[in-house]
Amino acid sequence: MPSASYTYVVTGAYDNFGGKVSIGAEEYLSRINIKVYEGDENGNLVFEGGAAECLAWADGYCGHC
Repeated sequence: MPSASYTYVVTGAYDNFGGKVSIGAEEYLSRINIKVYEGDENGNLVFEGGAAECLAWADGYCGHC
């Protein structure tokens, strides 16, 4: 089975200030943006979107390996 390394670039308001701000999981995930590259950040961009979409993408992507 071939393997590859990926770089995940995570941006957005993903800090909940040490638990001082009470937000639900869906709200928390909606504040996170992710880009996934094959190899390093100069590699092929294979995913770009929100955290919830990334979880679904990774589940489907890895399920086909």
